[in-house]
Amino acid sequence: MAIAIPHPIEAPVGAGPGLDASVVAAVGAAGPRRRRGFTLVEVAVSLWILTVAMLTAMALLLQQPRVVRRIDAERQAVQVMEWTLEEMRAGLIPMQSTADVGWSVSSFVAGSPAPDLKVAVAVLPAATPNLFRIVLVGRYTVLGRPYRRQLQTMIWRPGGGP
Repeated sequence: MAIAIPHPIEAPVGAGPGLDASVVAAVGAAGPRRRRGFTLVEVAVSLWILTVAMLTAMALLLQQPRVVRRIDAERQAVQVMEWTLEEMRAGLIPMQSTADVGWSVSSFVAGSPAPDLKVAVAVLPAATPNLFRIVLVGRYTVLGRPYRRQLQTMIWRPGGGP
């Protein structure tokens, strides 16, 4: 048993009862069209969005080396100041105020050395006997811009002063 599917019969233009050639032409012109591709406005907007995204990404990539250098210099400064504090706690260096401890960064800190790192130490007596407030201030520059990092702690020195 075969099923027959009816097919629409296309009538030639102007053929059939009541069909005029002008009516058929008007219906064909106003009928649904297939749209292919993108409009010029859509392409322009997408290119503008892509350009903004690319410029933002380029700005971040260009700043990355500066950020890495700044973070590396700060890490080195903190390591030198912590090392100085530990040496003071152990009694290996005198506990006294100084404008610059004069440590060479490249001798014990990994990474590119910061030759301009200066660490100042201030030793102040606290209200409690044998207790001292230690303030370390590290000053360094990264790409010509000065930075300052400060650490504070208390050191107990039984039996007397620095």
